[in-house]
Amino acid sequence: MVAEDEDGNVATASANVTVLADGRPEVEITSPSSGDLFWTTDTISFQGTVIDDLTEPDRLHVQWQSDIDGVLLIGSPDSSGFTAAGRQLSEGTHTVTLTAIDEEANEGSDSIVVVVQDPLNVDDDGDGYTENEGDCDDGDASRSPGEPEVCDEVDNNCDGRVNESFEDSYEPDDSIDAAYDLGVVDGEILWTGSSISLSGLTLHGPDDEDWFTWDAADEFLLDNVDIQVRATGLPSSGNFTLQLWMRDGSTWVMKDSDSGYGALTVTATGDLLDDSEDFWAIAFFANTWPSGSCAQVYEIQIES
Repeated sequence: MVAEDEDGNVATASANVTVLADGRPEVEITSPSSGDLFWTTDTISFQGTVIDDLTEPDRLHVQWQSDIDGVLLIGSPDSSGFTAAGRQLSEGTHTVTLTAIDEEANEGSDSIVVVVQDPLNVDDDGDGYTENEGDCDDGDASRSPGEPEVCDEVDNNCDGRVNESFEDSYEPDDSIDAAYDLGVVDGEILWTGSSISLSGLTLHGPDDEDWFTWDAADEFLLDNVDIQVRATGLPSSGNFTLQLWMRDGSTWVMKDSDSGYGALTVTATGDLLDDSEDFWAIAFFANTWPSGSCAQVYEIQIES
């Protein structure tokens, strides 16, 4: 510094100063490690530290970002410089970057790579199919869309059905609403009846039921209903039930039932003065299904 008075006297003084450059913030991602593997269902805890030569840690601006999912967190670290973000990431190989900016707009960053997989896209049992590819049990290599359906109590080929290869020609008929309609089962001449035989029937699984409906063409005084239904060919290793139902208005009422094996019979005789006993149904099912009996055939004879 130089000073001069009115008389021209001059004096000088000097001092040395050192100007330090404001450096970039130092950034380190401490967890997880680069290359770590996660599931899409995992909440990943990203942790890191940031420091700066001039700006206090809690005055730094930090941002966590994925190159696939975008910004994960914007904020400031704590007074020690610690920063963290917890997030689930979409499937893919992510480059995750932690960036810190000081008060002079200097910027520092660190990056890692994490691999994120959808567990439903992983073939856990090695059968060539993942759950997203239709594997209904990825812990059992014998069950997948590529497996043949065999006679057991599980869905081998993952199509949502059990033992469908052994279904009879009347399926689906597993409820009264889905019953197979046999049409009119009644003789054309008054006081005579008609009969129908259903052969090649199967109970292809423990939950299979066979339902059939028909019109008995009941007539007041002239053509009363007289019904007998017989199921035969039932193996002794199981226990079965045959039921006879009649529709009364909008309601189905069970009229007779028989259980056992070998042969079962149900019967009903109508009211001669009631001409509304037209619509009938039978239900057949296993109380105890013999294992491996998908192809076991039985027969039903209806006399109406």
